[in-house]
Amino acid sequence: MTWPNMKTALTTFREGIPSQDVCPLWSPATYPPGSRRRKANVIIVSCLVYDVDDGTRWGDAFRQFGGWRFIIHTTWSHTRAIPRWRIVFPLAEPIPADEWEDAYRCALDLWGALMPSGSKPDTQCSDQSRAYYLPAHREGQDRFSAVNETNTLLSLPGRRRKPVHRIPGARGTDRGGNHRDRRPLERGRGRQTERQRREAFDTDRDLRMQVAQSSGATIRDGRADNGTCPKCGRRSTWFYVDPLNNWTGAACKHQNSCGWRGNLAEIADAVHMRTDNVVPLLVAK
Repeated sequence: MTWPNMKTALTTFREGIPSQDVCPLWSPATYPPGSRRRKANVIIVSCLVYDVDDGTRWGDAFRQFGGWRFIIHTTWSHTRAIPRWRIVFPLAEPIPADEWEDAYRCALDLWGALMPSGSKPDTQCSDQSRAYYLPAHREGQDRFSAVNETNTLLSLPGRRRKPVHRIPGARGTDRGGNHRDRRPLERGRGRQTERQRREAFDTDRDLRMQVAQSSGATIRDGRADNGTCPKCGRRSTWFYVDPLNNWTGAACKHQNSCGWRGNLAEIADAVHMRTDNVVPLLVAK
């Protein structure tokens, strides 16, 4: 489904529907031609969906997730007293079905880090074959839909990567079996050098641990919390130390007043962590 078609489908409320059960369904999953909607048949998942039925206000989602593209709409059971709504994020890269469980776990962690304490989406959305009712208006109830039109797509962990550890001066092998030198990068090599440096912060667990320690973060259960934010200066960042099957970026918890999201290299620079010998590694497959 194209983005324009998705916007139309998920912001148009069906009228005169006697019950939700007769409303059309849609699914973010892709299946082989002719196959039935079953978990075992899913090939990829192209959208993250949060169903929110606990009374959390959608205004919080607009403030906290405003940096990413999404569509939000109320659901059949929505009332003014207890808001019930759905937020749909088209993903930067589709997630293979066998990796969706890990990706959705990271999505729940992202929600927990950004949204108000106690707020929790419906975990039944973790089923990659789940289908969702298109918006429908129940007579006598309020309705709401909106589109956050930005070019930035949410990125969840995709294909599994092997753990990476820095070995200064070592030699590695690229995908073609060719040896490639892993010596420290030289200064002054322009954009390519900076891109490789940022990739190192995305993939190197030891380097990420060093950022956590240098920024004063508290490390618990593989996650670094309350480190220094490079934008607002508060002790408010969070990120995963181990990049394997996790979101590799970092974010400030104050998404309303600050809104920073970025690469760990930015935190390292903000706390003046020495990175002269950062080495981007190519992992042999």
